[in-house]
Amino acid sequence: LIKEVKNYMNDFKLTKACSETIQFIEELANLYIKLNRDRVKGKVSEEEQYTSLNVLYFVLEKFMIIFYPFSPYVSSYIYKELTNKELYKLTYFDTDNIELDPYIIDSMDIIKSSFTTIRNVRAECKTLQTFTKFPIQNMQLYLTKDIPEFYKNAIIKYISEINNINTIDILTQDHLDVFDYEIIVNH
Repeated sequence: LIKEVKNYMNDFKLTKACSETIQFIEELANLYIKLNRDRVKGKVSEEEQYTSLNVLYFVLEKFMIIFYPFSPYVSSYIYKELTNKELYKLTYFDTDNIELDPYIIDSMDIIKSSFTTIRNVRAECKTLQTFTKFPIQNMQLYLTKDIPEFYKNAIIKYISEINNINTIDILTQDHLDVFDYEIIVNH
């Protein structure tokens, strides 16, 4: 997000930069907080609560710096509440030394796109049995490249938690050019 917003700002594409920040905060609310609701509340363990709240704090603190040009008053207020520091004295931070695990990035992209797709498919179907309170019995997720088992298990866990899916199979297929799904209503 930081690099994208910086690039858009440098190219004077302010609308795109603002749009990216809005999309990010929506994803934060719809995915991260929803995925970690029990961790944040301390229902998993005290250590998990501490970790998830620290991650959320870190993300919100950095996000306020990024969002400042688009909403200076709100960003400043929230930043001061979070850190007890003034935001106007800061600039974008250096992202060159941040190393991100590419599997985590890919996994989050898969989770985000699956969440959106499944939500849209459920909305498309006209019966009451498509709401999230009724589980999807089986889903097959096709990826173009194989990923380590640890990440597959995390993807399955989060997608099934968010979308109420009983079984998810992750398969690899070299060439994916068609998106297809079938809805079978439980009777």
